[in-house]
Amino acid sequence: MNAAKDHAADFLNYLGWYEKAKSANNPLEVARFALQAVSEIHLIMGGRNDRGEAVRIMHGILGPFLVGGGQDKTGDLYDRLRNDARLRPAI
Repeated sequence: MNAAKDHAADFLNYLGWYEKAKSANNPLEVARFALQAVSEIHLIMGGRNDRGEAVRIMHGILGPFLVGGGQDKTGDLYDRLRNDARLRPAI
């Protein structure tokens, strides 16, 4: 596997753990897994802080899993992850 595919797989794992932590109402784990998921996306991007590019990459990874979800839904998820990770909004 190449690095981008490795980061995409890690992103999906962290996203799954993030959802489980939300369901368990565990704020510390929610923040931890949200931060790790966002970090994987930014590693794919080479560390740039570009919301549009991050959403595009996430949509490319999640597209098949988001039933009826376009890039707006993906953007909402990205914003929610950043918020739960206690990161400033992306530009």
